[in-house]
Amino acid sequence: MLFIAYADGGLSSEIRAGENRGVRLAHEHMVRDFRRAGPPDAQGRVSAHESFARPREPGVAPAVVALVQRSSNGDVLQTATLPLDGCGSN
Repeated sequence: MLFIAYADGGLSSEIRAGENRGVRLAHEHMVRDFRRAGPPDAQGRVSAHESFARPREPGVAPAVVALVQRSSNGDVLQTATLPLDGCGSN
């Protein structure tokens, strides 16, 4: 199975309740959108064309992450990350 994610970093959140109230947490490699690509063809190839909208609150390190997982047991076979630094805002 092929999964594609839009991830980002340089994000933070202010905790407003609980034991960490008032603490500011930093978030890196945060998955903002996650999708499963179509099934493989007869030769085991997967082709995917995805578009991700930039979040209303973008971070500073956007990237697209591809993850290949064995469907029978969930083993992750391969991952690849494509940083989007310098890419247009479209």
